[in-house]
Amino acid sequence: MEPRFTATTVMDRQCFREFGEIQAGKNIVRNIFLIVFGLLILCLAVLTAQGQMNLIFTLLLFLIFFYLYLFFGRIVGYFARKNLHPALRDIAQTYSFDDEGYHTVSALDASAIRYPAIVKIMETETMFALYINKASAHLIKKSDFTLGTSETFRPYIVERTGKPVLQF
Repeated sequence: MEPRFTATTVMDRQCFREFGEIQAGKNIVRNIFLIVFGLLILCLAVLTAQGQMNLIFTLLLFLIFFYLYLFFGRIVGYFARKNLHPALRDIAQTYSFDDEGYHTVSALDASAIRYPAIVKIMETETMFALYINKASAHLIKKSDFTLGTSETFRPYIVERTGKPVLQF
């Protein structure tokens, strides 16, 4: 069957960083960090005002939680990349979309995925994430389409899967 769309994406650090931001943005842990961060600031301010805690210790705790909150997406992306088999990092993955589903081909393997297997579709400014389960997705950079465009891909994938494209 003739493909309607093709794209070849290299799973580099930037790709995983953006995937980490997507995962962290929808992750309840990030919201818990925000709540704990706010409560920590409030408690530390009260304790410091009462003289029960050293100001330097207070600032150190503040900086640690602020850093974790600020870079949570990068941390998630780092561990997603680290947990990927080393042979799969930084290799080109070609995606071909036809009427039945899509096919992935790399130097190491090839697979076929039918459209009903896609559970969620996320879109950012630079990529699409086609989730095949809660935590695993195929990442396709918009700039990597060689047949078709990202603008025409969006309605096509919605039609084939019946799932909306969630903007991130």
